[in-house]
Amino acid sequence: MKEGSFWILEFRVGSPEFKAFLKFIKDLDTLALEEAKRIDLLDRLKPRQQREVPSLKVRIVTNQEKTPHYRFGLFLGDGKRAVSTSYEAKYTVSRLGKKIVVLSSYPQHEVRFGIYRKLSGGYTVHYNITSMILNDKGERKILPEVTWYRDLRASLKHYINYVIELFRRSSGEIHGVLQDLIHIVRPIVKTIFESDDNMYQFLAGLLDSDGTVMKSQVMLCIPVDSVEGIILALILEVLGIPYSTGEKSGETYFILPLSSTTIVQLLRKTMNYIVNPINKSRLEKELQRQHRALKILNLQDFYNFLMNVKLDSRGKLVYYCAKNTLKRQLLESLLKLHEIKADTSDVKKVRISYKRNPQNLEKLEKLYQDLGLEIPEAIKKAKQTLTQNKTLRNSN
Repeated sequence: MKEGSFWILEFRVGSPEFKAFLKFIKDLDTLALEEAKRIDLLDRLKPRQQREVPSLKVRIVTNQEKTPHYRFGLFLGDGKRAVSTSYEAKYTVSRLGKKIVVLSSYPQHEVRFGIYRKLSGGYTVHYNITSMILNDKGERKILPEVTWYRDLRASLKHYINYVIELFRRSSGEIHGVLQDLIHIVRPIVKTIFESDDNMYQFLAGLLDSDGTVMKSQVMLCIPVDSVEGIILALILEVLGIPYSTGEKSGETYFILPLSSTTIVQLLRKTMNYIVNPINKSRLEKELQRQHRALKILNLQDFYNFLMNVKLDSRGKLVYYCAKNTLKRQLLESLLKLHEIKADTSDVKKVRISYKRNPQNLEKLEKLYQDLGLEIPEAIKKAKQTLTQNKTLRNSN
């Protein structure tokens, strides 16, 4: 039917199957491209230019409604948070998997379409989605995911810009920067996440929106030095989920290392809530690969290797292990998880400076404590050397 200056089409999606959504979205993409062609929009588009199809809006009704905690992860990753309201969650998505994830998370949607012309000459259809949930009277319900985001952001409004700048100056060491803010958000986070299942659902939403499964790790592609990044970091800190950070395409993102048994156990339970079967399959394969690798590497041998760290005369702790070995990969993952700065350029050893970076000793002690190991003699001697040097400087 026609409403105002554009056409309204209503679709009802009855099947919850991913394949049914797959066909439905391909049909929607075709519809948007045909309408853009009809109004001569395609011919007017220049390469790398995007324009909205002004004459088409689609209403979609599904029988799908994911949990608020899953939607919270989805909203934190892909939501248009600045323009969403308490009753409407807005998203802009272009990838097929993300279109399916958003449309299968809410029962009602209004979709506008944007057409992007690629440099190669092809086109990508972008969905500008307004998602909502109606009650029995047809009234829009308040969306908890939007409320939770706003509550967390409001609690940090006096600190966000300062923390982002402080993080940028701290070269990516975010854990220490956040310690003073944890007590502010803890009551809100504890209210949101009342059970472990809430946490698994939230992580599934994050993985389906901005998760990338890589070798030995999962990357959450939310920039750490952003409002959403600070909120996510604080949630992970309060929930006790270990993470590190890593760079990709010039941005610093969150890393969930699969060398951590805590992360592996967490992700195994999270898989039950992941919607996108491609994400689920990739994660399952990587967890299986990691499990096989750990079986090959005798854990006691690895612990013995960690205890055999050496102290050289130049103020560095040295782990002797060849590059591209499982032992080396596991060591580097642990160091990264604990934000320990290490020189990994040598093909035969990993060196850690403790004279130039005294904080490395504290982080190494924490690493050994987390693994339930004693502190090696080399680290004890390094700490003793630093203490003696400090005493000498003070006496002079």
